[in-house]
Amino acid sequence: MFRGFFGRQPDESALDPLQDLVLEKLRVGYLVDYDLKTWRVTAHNTYDFDGQKVDEWELAYDRELRYLERYEEDEEVWSLATKVPIGTLGDAVRDRLYAQEEPPGEIVHRDRAYYLSGDAAGYFREGGVGEPQPMLTWEYSDADNAHFLTVEQWGEREIEASVSVRVHTFEFTNILPGPAADA
Repeated sequence: MFRGFFGRQPDESALDPLQDLVLEKLRVGYLVDYDLKTWRVTAHNTYDFDGQKVDEWELAYDRELRYLERYEEDEEVWSLATKVPIGTLGDAVRDRLYAQEEPPGEIVHRDRAYYLSGDAAGYFREGGVGEPQPMLTWEYSDADNAHFLTVEQWGEREIEASVSVRVHTFEFTNILPGPAADA
């Protein structure tokens, strides 16, 4: 009541630790603990698949990179992905995409079979802003629907792959703002 009276206005940009230090509000520079390691948020990107928005945070620990993704289906879904070289999926995946422009129905990676479960065309925005980059994606899941593999095509010939698992927000702790968070 008296803050405005003496000329001091409340700082609207100040962090509220109960509201702002939560996983879905991670910013570049924040730190977060996961799997006994402290990860730094190095990027926040977005995808748009026909109106379905996906948030992606790049997390770095030493030389390791992970990609934390959040999207809404019937409920909030979180996954943690690691990029894998496309060559580790076998030459047939890349060759089939180039020659037939459609993916195989099954991919084996590290002795785990993944089955095609969906595909989508969408747009990627680096930093969540800027010019959208078109892309195609194919989603695979294992028989237990516990592990996932994603193949993405960017332009004519650039293909990337990642493997991921579902995660829960309670697995991430000690969220702290970092030096680049306010930049």
